[in-house]
Amino acid sequence: MTLKEALRQVPLFAQLPDTRLQWLTEQGTEVFLEPGELHRAEGSPTDCVFVMLEGEVRVFQKVGDQELVLATYGSKTLYGEIPVLMGDEYFWASWTRRN
Repeated sequence: MTLKEALRQVPLFAQLPDTRLQWLTEQGTEVFLEPGELHRAEGSPTDCVFVMLEGEVRVFQKVGDQELVLATYGSKTLYGEIPVLMGDEYFWASWTRRN
């Protein structure tokens, strides 16, 4: 399956015109992570949003020596957009791939 076909399966992009979807594939970068691998660390610049095509990602914040899970996102989901839309300079949570 091509990246464009995979993105078409994400409900947010299902009805997007082909030209816009093509633009997304040209502007975006595919990232493959192993389970447990850190995707973004708290304090990373808010310079992009993410689309989970396969698997699951866990969003968490460190509070003392504990990790507070804020959200879990599954396949075909957009995430990371809230800090970007709020104009935050840095992400206030970290993400790891769950499976």
